Amino acid sequence: DWSSDVCSSDLILMTDGDFNVGISSVAELEKLFEIRFDLHRYPYELSGGQMQTVCIMRALATRPEVMFLDEPSAGLDPITSGKLDDLILKIREAFGTTIILVSHEVPSILRVADFCVYLDPDTGRMGDYRPPREFLLPNAHPKAHAFFAQAQLT
Repeated sequence: DWSSDVCSSDLILMTDGDFNVGISSVAELEKLFEIRFDLHRYPYELSGGQMQTVCIMRALATRPEVMFLDEPSAGLDPITSGKLDDLILKIREAFGTTIILVSHEVPSILRVADFCVYLDPDTGRMGDYRPPREFLLPNAHPKAHAFFAQAQLT
């Protein structure tokens, strides 16, 4: 059973026995996510990556058609961020969920996104939209091209 002490102090997970989570079992999510930590720990006992994983599991419990992930890898080390990318790809494949991802992490964008919208930081408006790898081409929006090209160098 999931207990209400997991995820973050302002988010509560439903107990498996008290709420129809829309999946066959919590064990199904644990297996899909390859959980190797105790889900009954308090939020302050979890690493940043573990908290992200549990929060995504919680969001998936109702099998949403669309998930919005705002900077999901912010503050995570590159290895954990890569694992989160793997998880996002797995979710998309296993659940058929459309994922809207907001990120400044170009490697993650290139790896996970099918399509990308570049928001111009000076105008706050959409500067360009295309498959992410196409931002590396010279015909992309100049600022978007510079952003993607510079990130490729680091």
